[in-house]
Amino acid sequence: MIFLGFRKRATHKTTWCQRRTDYHVFNQIDYILCQQNCRRFCMDAQSWGGTTTASDHKLVTADFVLTQARRLRFPRRPEAAQSLHIARDRLTYDDAIQDKYTTALKAAIRPTNETPVAQQWNSLMDLIHDTAEATIGVNTAPTRSKRYDDPVLAALSERQRALQIRIYHDRQASTWTLRQERNAIMHQIQLRCRDLANRALDEQIKLIESLSPTAQMFEAVRAINRTRVQPLLLHDAT
Repeated sequence: MIFLGFRKRATHKTTWCQRRTDYHVFNQIDYILCQQNCRRFCMDAQSWGGTTTASDHKLVTADFVLTQARRLRFPRRPEAAQSLHIARDRLTYDDAIQDKYTTALKAAIRPTNETPVAQQWNSLMDLIHDTAEATIGVNTAPTRSKRYDDPVLAALSERQRALQIRIYHDRQASTWTLRQERNAIMHQIQLRCRDLANRALDEQIKLIESLSPTAQMFEAVRAINRTRVQPLLLHDAT
């Protein structure tokens, strides 16, 4: 509570007032709280009246001079343990993975002894997770969605990277000239990526148009879906 740390007049210390019939009641019930290591940066604190609000409380302010703080220590958030995510989508579209996981899980489950139900449940969940990790696998780190295996794009990227290193380290070269050259290469990279993306879209559109009208809708939804889904089998009623 840093509100009591400064010598002020009584009118600047009271934060609540109430008018009675023949007298007024003044009280100090509002405070400003701060961390102990930030208290030395507070230069002033007081209450102010005359605010255009319906409350009978005064406005309490504090002045902090943060320019004198070299380093403020904030509490670190507890780091959560890194968890592995099972690649559950493989169970949807891969029948071999389904059979492998089912067989391994049946072989791993054993009859339990006379143990508490909570312990049995925890052991069963650990067994299921270990079996899934061994048979199904885990999701790898996400990669960039727009990565092209193109030699022209790779050559342009190497050129702009070399120019960027020269801009940072070559003191004798003209920085303006190097930046102009690198900007031109970055523009070529942008055009090349756009061209490759348009080619990929044209191939997808060509594949979708080659299908029957019934399958075109499903193939279009499957194309924009990031996770693989189980292929649909359409059977004719006749």
